[in-house]
Amino acid sequence: MDGSVEARAYRERMLYRCSWRRVAEATGFSDHSGARKAAHRYALENGLPWPLRPASLGSIIYSSRKAGLSWMYLSRHYCRPIRDLQVLTYKWARRNARDWPPGRHL
Repeated sequence: MDGSVEARAYRERMLYRCSWRRVAEATGFSDHSGARKAAHRYALENGLPWPLRPASLGSIIYSSRKAGLSWMYLSRHYCRPIRDLQVLTYKWARRNARDWPPGRHL
């Protein structure tokens, strides 16, 4: 993904599935609707999935690890111990027949 603000808004929502208000705060938009519109435009222009479907925490952490985020960063972001995140992500990967540990694919 490129470094545009639209790409950052899309990535923030895709990786964390957080609220549009939080996406706006993280990416510098003045309100949630601007962040949502920018991410939508980016998705359409790049043939990416839209709307982003709800996801479990296990799948979000798995995707975040594949994108290269560290366990430490994710632990701080979700305010949960690293071990808890690893266990729930491992269980999600087993239930969904995914590789463990998740490889990094950017």
